[in-house]
Amino acid sequence: MMTYYWPVMSEEQALRCLQQGNFGMELASPQVTDWSCVYNPKQGTLLFNMRDDLSEVYFLNVYEELRK
Repeated sequence: MMTYYWPVMSEEQALRCLQQGNFGMELASPQVTDWSCVYNPKQGTLLFNMRDDLSEVYFLNVYEELRK
């Protein structure tokens, strides 16, 4: 994980860093759903993904959702 760590990272870099730290360890159960999430409070954006699959990264703008 530390090889992917930088003092300042974009949301995508931070998500990749979390993935490297979380996966590679054995999971206790195949029913466990793991996810990684990066929140940028300044922009109000949220990036998340399930398991170790970075091919499907979900994006949410919290500020836009609150205006609805």
